[in-house]
Parts: sequence; structure tokens; C-alpha cells
Amino acid sequence: MKLKIINEIGERCPNKKILERWLMKIVKGAELDKSDESSLGQGCNDELKIWCRDGYIELCYVTDAEITNWNEQYRGKRESTDVLSFSFLGHLIFPMDNLVGQVFISPKIAAKQADQNHWNLSQEIEFLFIHSILHIIGYNHKTHKEFEKMFGLHLKIMKNTSDVKDVIEKYRQESF
Repeated sequence: MKLKIINEIGERCPNKKILERWLMKIVKGAELDKSDESSLGQGCNDELKIWCRDGYIELCYVTDAEITNWNEQYRGKRESTDVLSFSFLGHLIFPMDNLVGQVFISPKIAAKQADQNHWNLSQEIEFLFIHSILHIIGYNHKTHKEFEKMFGLHLKIMKNTSDVKDVIEKYRQESF
């Protein structure tokens, strides 16, 4: 899978190669045998495997105003958010050839969260990017069970480090 980055707002963000490595780690997990309990791709379908091979993800850095408008339009929430993701898996017609999903990140909001999480902006954006890719391939965290599964994968991808555990625990407390 390829990664296309659109940064029209000119913010300094993580190196594309770093994000591509995270993406490839997730894609490789999705291509593993579904019966493998350690697989990141457990439950991923054949369509996903095809798009992992041939598709691409579009990552767009946007302003706070843009992400606030999209959050209201698509989620009915008139408030800013750090990240939005849209999956085109399962759609008969993709908006563009081989576009698997789109990720929109507000670097301004991500920078505030990075300070709260005691890490740098690059780490925060990497965390948000991985989170979004998991949403795009079908994971969610609306229930406690879904939360544990999705964030368990997130921890596994990011090597189970204590700083990531702390951020995930913060999400858990805010969610339930």
C-alpha cells in the first residue's frame, strides 16, 4: 500500500518514510493468515488484502477550521477534533482509483495533545495515523470489547511502550 501526503497548510510533520513504515507494518499484519492469533489482520477480509497490495492511503494535514467543519458534517459534532478517517473499503466505486481511505489530521490540535501526552508532535501524529489506519481497515472502539481489541493492536504495533500505554489509558478513561 502506498501513502500520499497532502500538506497545503505548510506544517512541519513527520517524515513520510516513518509513516510509510507504520503503514507497511499494519499491511503486513493484515496479510497474515487469519487463523494466526497474533495476527494484526485477524478478521480482515480478502478485499482488504487486495487493496493493501494495490491501494493507497491519503493523509491530509488540515486547519482546525476545516476539521471542525468536517466533524460537524460527517459526525454531527460542532467541535474540533484531532483526526478524522474515512474508509472506502466495501464501496463499489472508489472516489479515486485505488483510494482505500483518507486521514485528516489537524497539526494544531495534535500539537496540544502532544504536550498533554508528554511527547513530541511527530509521535502524536504517528499515534493518530496508526489509530486512523486501524479504523480504515475496520476496527472501532464504541464498546469496551472493541476498545480493548483495537487498542491492544495499537499497543502491539507501537511495541507496547509505556508512553503509548499511558495515552491509551487516558483514552480509556475518556471513553468509558
